[in-house]
Amino acid sequence: MRRRLTTLIGCLLLLGALPRVWAQDDKAPPVPPDELPLNAPASAEAKEEPDVQVDYGDGAADAGMAQSPGRAVVSNTPGSVNFKGYIRERGTRRNLSDLTIYLKGADYQATTDDQGYFFFQALPPGAYNPIIPTLDYEEFATSETIRPGETIEVVYYLEPRKYGTLEVVVHGRREKKEVSRQVLGMDEAMVLPGAGGDAVRVIENLPGVARGGTFSDGASGGAVIRGSNAEDSRILLDGHEIPMLFHFFGMKSVYNSELLDEVNLYTGGFGSQWGLATGGIVELKSRQPRNDRWGGLVDLSMTDASAMAEGPIAEDMGLALALRRSTMDLILPLVMDSDNISFTTYPVYYDYQAKWNYRLSKEHSLSLDIYGGVDLMKFIHNEVDDDEPEVTGTLGMETQFHSAFLHYRFDNGVIESDFSPGYNFTRDRFDMGDKFYLHTTAHVVDLNEDVRVKVAETNTLGMGFQLQPRVMQMSANIIRPPKEGDVSTSFSNDESYQVSLSESDVIVGLYVNDEMRFGPVTLIPGVRFDYESYLDTYSIGPRATVRYQVVEPLVLKAASGLYSRVPDPDEMIEPFGNGGLRFEKAVHAVGGAEWTVVEGFTVDIQGYYKYLFDMVNALDKTEPDSDKAYANNAKGYVYGGEAFLKYRYEDIFFGWISYSVSRSMRNDGPGTPYRLFDMDQTHNLVVVGSWQFYKGWRLGGRFQFTSGEPYTEILGGALNADNGTYLPIYDPESVNGRRNAPFHKLDLRLDKQWVFDTWILYTYLDVQNVYYHANVIETRYNYDYSEKASVKFVPIYPSFGITAEF
Repeated sequence: MRRRLTTLIGCLLLLGALPRVWAQDDKAPPVPPDELPLNAPASAEAKEEPDVQVDYGDGAADAGMAQSPGRAVVSNTPGSVNFKGYIRERGTRRNLSDLTIYLKGADYQATTDDQGYFFFQALPPGAYNPIIPTLDYEEFATSETIRPGETIEVVYYLEPRKYGTLEVVVHGRREKKEVSRQVLGMDEAMVLPGAGGDAVRVIENLPGVARGGTFSDGASGGAVIRGSNAEDSRILLDGHEIPMLFHFFGMKSVYNSELLDEVNLYTGGFGSQWGLATGGIVELKSRQPRNDRWGGLVDLSMTDASAMAEGPIAEDMGLALALRRSTMDLILPLVMDSDNISFTTYPVYYDYQAKWNYRLSKEHSLSLDIYGGVDLMKFIHNEVDDDEPEVTGTLGMETQFHSAFLHYRFDNGVIESDFSPGYNFTRDRFDMGDKFYLHTTAHVVDLNEDVRVKVAETNTLGMGFQLQPRVMQMSANIIRPPKEGDVSTSFSNDESYQVSLSESDVIVGLYVNDEMRFGPVTLIPGVRFDYESYLDTYSIGPRATVRYQVVEPLVLKAASGLYSRVPDPDEMIEPFGNGGLRFEKAVHAVGGAEWTVVEGFTVDIQGYYKYLFDMVNALDKTEPDSDKAYANNAKGYVYGGEAFLKYRYEDIFFGWISYSVSRSMRNDGPGTPYRLFDMDQTHNLVVVGSWQFYKGWRLGGRFQFTSGEPYTEILGGALNADNGTYLPIYDPESVNGRRNAPFHKLDLRLDKQWVFDTWILYTYLDVQNVYYHANVIETRYNYDYSEKASVKFVPIYPSFGITAEF
């Protein structure tokens, strides 16, 4: 079946505060406005603070308790500042501005500046009771004594009233333009049960995305959107495609979620700015490094360990660095014992991220992203399998990629521009026994430019281009990769090809769209042009979106367009493929409604239809005598409906119900019947809830029910006398005519947060499939196809993690 090739390589995967000492900045603290200290002129404080150490009085937060301030005493001169300090958020050390500190019982007060700094000048000696009343933090009260000739320097830490994500970047509510778009904030994605804090894996809980694409569900990795295969959709990070989305076919996404700002999912009918996809778009948006202070985190879980640091390196310049390494190679030797498999390299993965940002001025900014990932595994398989006798010896894989992208952004309120050149390097090495191998390297230059011009208050023009030169080298002795609908793939019976080649091409994309508003109606027509040089083929795709705001809480919406994608490289390049192919194409038609029932409670209902044509098909099924391997003769259609009900109450509770019903059908060419796509899932229900039931405590649950995936019933086997293996016998009219049992499970997650003055400790316990149901993920047959069995995933999977953030 389609997973057979990857199963040979990935089979083992299924077996399975830092208190920071406070020191003042190098420059002198800003002078507060005249009205801050009521007892002395503000100009008296304009000198550097002495370098002192303070006692923070670290301790776990208790409700309503004023935390002990950091405090130091130094000598001063008469008339100078004799009480000063900083006010910061407990745990994150974030400077708190515009807070007023009162000296209870005395006619003195001061207000913090943007650095959280305050001071009092020439206070009379005596006892004082500072208080800091505020709505967002527990009321702070303490006592201080001013003595002649001394200056008290303090750091006060305020405890947040609400424990959630303590530090949240607040964005203006962006107006929705796309019809089929869902947005995930990081505060929700990081605590969702079953995702392990991985924001990319969370998209499977949204409407239109089928189960599949995560290691936890036993799938091969990728986003299965509205019936399309994973390769029909694109995953973008800040506008550039990610060469490898998941480690080990779906175990963990390769980009650290701590550096993401949001995840946007476009399941269909998307605008002309996105191309080369007939399924959907997953858009990851990274955040800028914080520039107010240095901090970071250290994380350890049963899956991997990671560390991150970020902060300012100059005025208006920030830097973030992150590194992650898996821990599988440390655990597997303790739980595996096999006479037939001998590891030389246990499965291990790495990834890294570096992000630099520099705001040149109010209108201009630069950012540089460097990131990459590596997966390694190698073992010796000593036993000869009856169904694959030629696949013995060394089996292993090495996949890696390294990317660098620069963004120059300009925004003056009328013109927005994002110019982004970049480079991707990928290398894949797959060894399948002593005979078969596939080694590839690729170099991709990616040049993007996106411009938006505000022509009028009701008219915004968008345009842009993408230029992508690509070079690939390949050395291989391998069979053709399995394709959609293939019943079996066999190294022993399929023809193999030994090649050493180098090929190159150029992809060009141009687009334009115009956002026009006519009262309650928003209309966005657009068109896209794509060209691929190796096949010398092009595609022109008109698109349009319309939104009508019937009343304030209700919006009707619709979109349609023509979409295209380049055939896979193995389908284009001889001897595996052939020239003369065209873009695969799809027509999307989407309609629906959005209703804001009350504040925080939204309902999104959509229906859609996709017509697929010029799809690449293998000619051995329809024209076995052809001298070509592939043609654009396949077609298909997908239709369905989706409902998404989401509720959020402040930081205390969020949850949603997502339900999708669909049918995806494919015709493999003239003379063949329509059949189900390999990843067709008729019903997909996801219910999610996360409740902060007490300060620092959060409990979440996730239930999923999904129709089983289709498979082809094998009637028997025919002996190949040349090598002693068997070939499957099946009815070509009944491909994907059977289904596996439905998939369902319940995941629970408990999070606990301990907040100290200068750091935060997070722990979580995540248990997948708590009622111990062994879900079927595949139906497999024995070597002669006389018996079949269900491949089931681990019935229950608990995981534990701990994070220290400072």
